[in-house]
Amino acid sequence: AKTYRAEEGRLREPVEVTQAGIELIGALSPDADAEVIALMATALKRLGIEHFRFAIGHMAYLQAMLAPLQETLQARLRQALIDRDLVRYEQILAQESDVDPKWLESLREFPRIRGGLEAIDAARELALDERAEKACDEWSELFAALDAYGVAELTHVDLGLYLDHEYYTGIVIEGYADALGVPICFGGRYDGLLERFGRGAPATGCVAHVERLLQTVEIGSEQPFRIHLCYLAEQRTLAFSFAAYLRERDYAVATSRVEVQELPSLEAQSIGECFGMFTAGGELLTEDSLLQQIWEYYRSSGASEADGGKSIC
Repeated sequence: AKTYRAEEGRLREPVEVTQAGIELIGALSPDADAEVIALMATALKRLGIEHFRFAIGHMAYLQAMLAPLQETLQARLRQALIDRDLVRYEQILAQESDVDPKWLESLREFPRIRGGLEAIDAARELALDERAEKACDEWSELFAALDAYGVAELTHVDLGLYLDHEYYTGIVIEGYADALGVPICFGGRYDGLLERFGRGAPATGCVAHVERLLQTVEIGSEQPFRIHLCYLAEQRTLAFSFAAYLRERDYAVATSRVEVQELPSLEAQSIGECFGMFTAGGELLTEDSLLQQIWEYYRSSGASEADGGKSIC
C-alpha cells in the first residue's frame, strides 16, 4: 500500500512510499507478537537479506517511566526518544530541578539499556509501577516464544525505543539491516485501535518499507558512501572499531585525531559525504541521519561491547 509522510535526512526519500505488512487480529498473548516477528524474519531472509536485527521496546513501560512528569516535559522527552537523540534527552532532564535525584538517575539510565534477558532484569529493577512490571513480564514471555521460533538471536530489548504512532499500546519492534542503517520495518501491538472503528479486538502487526528493502538488496552494487570520523585521543579504540565495522559493510571511512580546540571548525573541513565526532564520553555526534542510525544499530547489536560501551548484552 502507498503511504504519505515527510522524510528528513540524507536519504531524501520521497513523500510517497510503499509499505507491505502483516496483521494478526484477535490474539492477545506475546506469542502472537513473536509470530509476527518470526514471519518478518522469514520474509527478509527470503529476500536474500542476511544481516538484520530487531529492536524490541514496550510503549507501556516507557509511558509508565515518564508518567509522573508534567505532560509538556513528557512530550519533549518522547520526541527526543523518537529522534533517537539521547544527548538532547539528557539535556532536557538536566534542566529539571524538581525531580527526585534517585528517580532522575533512573530516567537517565533506562533509555540506554539494550540487550537480552539481562536487559529485562535491569528494566525490572528500574520499574516504577505495576504497569512497568507487567511490561517486563511480557518481554520475558516474548523472548521465550522467540526462542521457540528460533529467532531470539536476531532480537534485542531496547528500552528507549519509542515509535511515533500514538496508537501503539504494548510491545513495539523496529528492524534494521546493517547494510542500510535505517529502519526497514516497524510495528507492534495496537489493542485499542480497532475499537475506534466499532469493533474492538487485540491486534499486532508489522510493516516493511519496500523502497528500503530494494535499497538493501541492491546496495552491494552502489559506490561506497564516504564517512569522516573524528575522535579525541581517549576514544581512539572506539573510533577505530566503529570505522572497521563500517568498512566491513562497504563504507569508505577516513579517521582523524583532533584536539578539543579544533572542534568548532571540524565539520566545515570534513572530507566525507557525512561527518561524525566522538566525544570524550564515547558518544557519536553527527547531524547525518544515516550515520546516526548506523551508530545506534552498532551499539544496540552489541558490536561495541568490547569497546566498553554501555549496552547490556
